[in-house]
Amino acid sequence: ALRTGSLLIAIAIVLDGLLGPPVEGMNGAGVIPWIHWRGMVVIGLLALGNLFCPVCPFILPRRLARRFKPVSRDWPRALRSKWFAVALVTAFLVAYELFSLWSSPWWTAWIIVGYFVVALGVDTLFRGDAFCRYLCPIGQFQVVHSALSPLEVRVRDQAVCTSCASRACTRGAGRSTGCGMGLNVPAKVGNTDCTFCLECVSACPHDNIGLLPRMPGEELILNARPAAPRSLARRPDLAALLVVFAFGAFANAAGMVAPVLAWQDGMVARLGIERWMVVLASLALSIVVTPTLLVLIAGVLGAAWTGLTARRVELTCRMTASLVPIGFAMWFSHMVFHFVTSAGSIVPVTQRVLGGLG
Repeated sequence: ALRTGSLLIAIAIVLDGLLGPPVEGMNGAGVIPWIHWRGMVVIGLLALGNLFCPVCPFILPRRLARRFKPVSRDWPRALRSKWFAVALVTAFLVAYELFSLWSSPWWTAWIIVGYFVVALGVDTLFRGDAFCRYLCPIGQFQVVHSALSPLEVRVRDQAVCTSCASRACTRGAGRSTGCGMGLNVPAKVGNTDCTFCLECVSACPHDNIGLLPRMPGEELILNARPAAPRSLARRPDLAALLVVFAFGAFANAAGMVAPVLAWQDGMVARLGIERWMVVLASLALSIVVTPTLLVLIAGVLGAAWTGLTARRVELTCRMTASLVPIGFAMWFSHMVFHFVTSAGSIVPVTQRVLGGLG
């Protein structure tokens, strides 16, 4: 029911974005995704957990398509990492500032349409939730920052899982598809890559999996242990994703700060170049060049001071976990600021739509 509702809302946003007025403050595509949805996402992550992924509007079309076209391929082994997602997140952050996506309902509508097309195309070719796990920028934001959430999908009693031979939580049972992200639920550490879809809960024959309370941020420590399953220490791709989101939070917020805008105007006047060139250069420095240099320097210094020079890459990856709460604090401040100050913007949009419908 929730997925159907979110699908209908997504369709309404697309129609308004393509057919409604081009002014963002009077268009649902300019108000709902960039003000209300983003604010509710970060509040939900901090208060409960990953609330968007389980009600994602892209899931229903995928499931409907799979009824008519069974999926038989596995996602290519060479692409089973977060590197593609790192590139997509970086590209989105750059495009967001470069083309002022928040101020264009038309572009917003086409981004949503593009999401539907790519998600449907990928997930009707490959098994599981390949789009969610390896590509979706929204999903990556959710699974990274749900590390700070107070709830986790996990087993109640490990002894029950040890004696269970069905592995239904991963493979599926009955109408449940099992974990589309391919997680081994009994060995899962934290919320990394978990979309809170609760398919494992439905599939478990022992009712041994639940949405249970835990200490927020627990896996930022546990996943950094070398012996931990899918350890952050052995995943440079995941570490890179954490870094992009952390530095991207500040780069994204800087785009609305008066001193930064004044500096960009000064550079345009001083150098005699187009504004988009200055914006692109500043984004490249703040999201790619500076984070890369700082993280590498931190890794070298950390390895030298601890005497772990042979494990420099591992140590560097483990340190990136400390950036998650810092980055999320900036995302939360930025998005909730817009949500609180502009929550009433939905009223004139609703009035306009209802007036147009008579």
